[in-house]
Amino acid sequence: MQQTSDGGYIAAGYTKFGNKGTDDAILIKFNKSGATEWIKDVGGSDRDRLNSVQQTSDGGYIAAAYSASTDGDFTGVSNKGTGGAIIIKFNKSGTTEWIKNFSDSGFAGSEFCSVQQTSDGGYVAAGTSFSTGGYLVAGYEKMLLVKFNKGGTSEWFKSFGGAKCGDKFKSVQQTSDGGYVAVGDSTDGATLIKSDNTAITVDSTALRPTGVNASAVSKIDLVSTQLTNTGNNTATFKYKILNTAGINITQKIPASQIKAAASVNSSITLDPLTGTGTITFAASYDASKPISITLIDPASSITKTSTINN
Repeated sequence: MQQTSDGGYIAAGYTKFGNKGTDDAILIKFNKSGATEWIKDVGGSDRDRLNSVQQTSDGGYIAAAYSASTDGDFTGVSNKGTGGAIIIKFNKSGTTEWIKNFSDSGFAGSEFCSVQQTSDGGYVAAGTSFSTGGYLVAGYEKMLLVKFNKGGTSEWFKSFGGAKCGDKFKSVQQTSDGGYVAVGDSTDGATLIKSDNTAITVDSTALRPTGVNASAVSKIDLVSTQLTNTGNNTATFKYKILNTAGINITQKIPASQIKAAASVNSSITLDPLTGTGTITFAASYDASKPISITLIDPASSITKTSTINN
């Protein structure tokens, strides 16, 4: 929502009670007293939503959106797949002027969360991309920043993040030097990125308490209180590794970094992707009694020992 130049308000979102599809993107104009002046919905037969809106210099509106529809109001939108990062330009009365999609068939899970008009009359939009083989790395969510001209044609794009899932920009602003600053979520926690006017990164800061290292082990937890018997003298347990900000970094810590031992003759293997330890007992009678398991990170000297029932 944003206050408009006439003292009223403009709000963007979605409704499940529209007349077009599963979810309809919706734009509502209120006067300064909060009374509804008009409602506009945009959509097709699938899920469509507006995530943010800003009034533009011509008195109209620009909205950041997600759309899964390829019919209805999205019929004929260039390269529109079943999930796309969309910006929509409305005039001052809420009538759609144009819809632009930044994706191809490879951007199955792309989405814009924020958009702002820029000093040159164009727009900058931020969100996420999930590619299945388009412009970006296939199979990963990446923070996405795209610059459009005033007609909605993309001028450049930039992706940020690594080969992980869960990276998404939530908001973007143009800065006084003509660059951009964007904030969002990444696998390292909340992240602030400052770029120049061509999206070359000037600074990238993970928003954590001073001195926090995203990959530094601060705590190891043995989550399980009961071993899960999997047969053939083997059983499994769950473990978790946290950094100093309390973020779960189990998947980032290779199994070779953590030493594991038990109070009985056995061997232990760790799977960081699932946070699962597998213990193989040398003797079958050990598989039926409580045992102590110890996990150690030699790099930080962090140790966790727990007795787990069998």
